[in-house]
Amino acid sequence: MIIGWNVIDTAYLMPDKSRSLELQYAPDTYQTLKAKVVDAKAEGKDLQQAIDLVQADSSAFLLSRLYSAPDDKVITTLKVMLEQGENIQQQSDEACFKFFFPFVSGGVNPLALNSTALIQRRMHADSELVAASYTFPRTADKPREDAAAAQALQPVIQRLYGQYGTDLQMIADPAAKQVDRKKACDITLQLYRHILALPPQHAAAVIRSVLTN
Repeated sequence: MIIGWNVIDTAYLMPDKSRSLELQYAPDTYQTLKAKVVDAKAEGKDLQQAIDLVQADSSAFLLSRLYSAPDDKVITTLKVMLEQGENIQQQSDEACFKFFFPFVSGGVNPLALNSTALIQRRMHADSELVAASYTFPRTADKPREDAAAAQALQPVIQRLYGQYGTDLQMIADPAAKQVDRKKACDITLQLYRHILALPPQHAAAVIRSVLTN
């Protein structure tokens, strides 16, 4: 299952102390993203184009830290992301779809759609996850965890199928022409709510598996 995760940190586009974490732990990634933003500005690209440009690399970096991060940090990040998605959907179903699936037709600028307080909470959650994944890395048995996650996810999928039927396929292939973007957003939000309702250990395992496989 492919679930888009819009983790573009707009701090790449402005000075912010949270970037020091990535500079400390992943200097190559930091420099690559910084160079892309500088190039985008030099080429006259607007803010949204710059955000879309670094989206994939920013996402890949954060997702690469999930298996090393503690359960509580993984869960907190998804909780804040869910709140972002709910907030964005209240303003626009199309923007909600773009937030969760930026690789389909571009993403959104979270700064324009979320409050400053919510953006700061998301940046703090992401920074805490990254820092903990390096300073207190957990030892992960990925195959075993993924198998346990698949088992824990089964009742969630069955529940969603009972509610949405074959429309559930929309979040597996969001780029398909027949996708109803509002419904895809609804399903994604509901999926995350169900995952977060699982016992913490199971929830964290499912989050890691769903977002990285």
